[in-house]
Amino acid sequence: MDQARRRRQGIVAPEGLESRIALSVTPNDPNFASQWALGGSGTSGPGLHAADAWGLTTGSRNVVVAVIDSGIDFNHPDLAANIWTNPLEIAGNGKDDDGNGFVDDVHGWDFVDNDNTPQDGFYHGTFVSGIIGAVGNNGMGTSGVAWNVSILPVRFQGNDGSGYTSAAVGALNYVTQLKREGVPIVATNISWGGLTSLPSTIDTAIRAEVAAGITVVVAAGNNGSDTDAVPRYPSSFTSDGMITVAATDAADNLAGFSNYGVTSIDVGAPGVGILSTTLGGGYGSISGTSFAAPQVTGTVALLAAARPNATGAQIRSAILGSVDKVPALSGKVATGGLLNAAAAVQAITGGAPQPPAPQPPAPQPAPRPAVTP
Repeated sequence: MDQARRRRQGIVAPEGLESRIALSVTPNDPNFASQWALGGSGTSGPGLHAADAWGLTTGSRNVVVAVIDSGIDFNHPDLAANIWTNPLEIAGNGKDDDGNGFVDDVHGWDFVDNDNTPQDGFYHGTFVSGIIGAVGNNGMGTSGVAWNVSILPVRFQGNDGSGYTSAAVGALNYVTQLKREGVPIVATNISWGGLTSLPSTIDTAIRAEVAAGITVVVAAGNNGSDTDAVPRYPSSFTSDGMITVAATDAADNLAGFSNYGVTSIDVGAPGVGILSTTLGGGYGSISGTSFAAPQVTGTVALLAAARPNATGAQIRSAILGSVDKVPALSGKVATGGLLNAAAAVQAITGGAPQPPAPQPPAPQPAPRPAVTP
């Protein structure tokens, strides 16, 4: 972010941030210039200042983030290389090779149809996933916050966008199980909620994820209300292992539809006019706190790639402690500020550029039935 803008907004940056960021990196994705949320102009203007973060790290496929949502179109050409592949499963052999109770969960699990095909028939999970990790610098479409990451699809919402509590609990528990069995999951994205009370089963499942070392990132919700006064769950569920996210616009204002709460909501992130991946290999623009949360999830992935030994608590502290303070969020979210990916990566690494992480070969998704947009 440029110094003039910081002075206008009264922002105090982490000591030496501007001088310690090595370089800005701009990807060759043709729609990057339209992704205002990433800070398309580099170090100036609104957004996450992702180009500066990429001067330190662009992510790693050794970092896994779970998207518990409507599934993912993992045949999308801008997502396919970043879809998680279970290295312990042999695709299509009808056996539970890794003994985890889920047969052929090569690319996650579908808790709607109870099978190993978590393909998106709605749109939501695909859109969220593109924000987190559309492949960056591949000369195609958009860039995710993390150019390189492994996205774990876990489907609990059907093609109408609704889902049962039991399916949500199953999805949360599945992610926790994989983490405990050694899958390097650093974050779970929860871009759903709005419940007026928190079922004890979801409460227990979220606590288990946090206890396993997973950062749970939750959308604030789209009721335009104070969730300190009228709680909405799971965003109003407070935990040191969660980050709850309100939506902001390109003028750094709180979006009119976004929930807020100085106790229940942690930070703001871009959520208005967000460009990302859609079903059938396309791209589109949508608004909502659902699309603010994955900006944070993608940043968690960057921090985990930049400092692989960082704990969830250290990552959360780096993100929440390096926000850009803005007047519109003062008294609205706990930090009073906006996500700054560059400052967060600088905070977790001390500002030293990281050597490119070794990338496993890009997985080839197993054949899946076509999905009609």
